[in-house]
Amino acid sequence: MTSGIEGFKDSTIERPSTPQILKSSNPHKGMTLIELLAVVMIVGIMSSVLIMRLGPMSIGNPGAKAVARRLTLDLRHARSLAIATGVNHYLGFDVSGSSLTGYTIYREAGATDPAVESYRNFERGVTATGSTTRAEFDPTGAALGGYSFVVTGTTQSFTVTVIAATGTTTVSGP
Repeated sequence: MTSGIEGFKDSTIERPSTPQILKSSNPHKGMTLIELLAVVMIVGIMSSVLIMRLGPMSIGNPGAKAVARRLTLDLRHARSLAIATGVNHYLGFDVSGSSLTGYTIYREAGATDPAVESYRNFERGVTATGSTTRAEFDPTGAALGGYSFVVTGTTQSFTVTVIAATGTTTVSGP
C-alpha cells in the first residue's frame, strides 16, 4: 500500500503496553522511614558531640548580636521616619542604674510625644549602655548629636554608633 506521498508506505505504529518511563529495574524507589530516622539520629549525635567539644562559650551569645542589630535597625527607622514626615523622631531609652533597659520610638509633637512603635526590652543576659537616653533625628536625616551604644552579652560586645552630621548608623563587633 502506498500513501499519497511518493516513497512512503502506510503503516501502523505499535505502542508499548506500559510506558518505559514507569518501568524501573531498581525495586527500591527511595529511602525507607527507618533509613531516614537513622540518618537524622546520626546527624543529631554528631552535632551534640561537636557542641560539647567546642563548648557553649565558643558559639558566642547570639542575643547581644541580635539586640545590636535590632537597635541599629530601629535607629535607622527613626531617621527614615523623620525624613519621610518632616518631623523629628527619636528613640527614648529607659535607664536602670547605669544600664539601658529598653526603648521606644517617638515622634516629636510638643508637650506629649506619641509613640510610633511599641516598647522594646533588651534580652535577658544582655546589657546596654549609651551616651544618651534620647537619640534624635531631624527632617534632614541628621542626628542631633553623636551617639554611641555598647551592647554586651556573656562573651561578645558590639558598639552601635550614630554619626551626628549624617545620621549614619553602624554596628561594630566580632
